[in-house]
Amino acid sequence: MNFHWGYKAAVFYLSFVVFMLVLVAKAVNQDFDLVTENYYDKDLSYQQQIDRSQNSKNLQQPLKIIFDRDKAQLTFTFPEDMDDVNGEIHLYKPDKAAYDLKIPIEKNEAGVQFIDFSKQAEGLWRAKVHWSANGIDYYDENVFVKQ
Repeated sequence: MNFHWGYKAAVFYLSFVVFMLVLVAKAVNQDFDLVTENYYDKDLSYQQQIDRSQNSKNLQQPLKIIFDRDKAQLTFTFPEDMDDVNGEIHLYKPDKAAYDLKIPIEKNEAGVQFIDFSKQAEGLWRAKVHWSANGIDYYDENVFVKQ
């Protein structure tokens, strides 16, 4: 059976339309996690973030953030001369916002806070620490990989 060129053009056009509809359906159902929900507001207050980071860099004894892969444990060691430390630790997973954690700072008498990380998902993580002591705000960040 011999197809006329009009049939070939119609089959080509219909297959293109079906392909585009499938592509649009997949694009609509794709999940896009934003870095932050209110990123416009964050952009406006970014100078404060720069000041907090600079305050952290100016410390003689900075905050130490260490991830122990063997124990799957995060250790936050705050400066010894800081008594009234409060704030929040944000454990941020860039590829899946549902795994993010926010933990209040509760250091022990030695100025250390431990976080068990054994039940968390593997991959790239960021530990963002917003903290204040003696009336000064600080910000520290560390990137680590859980395997």
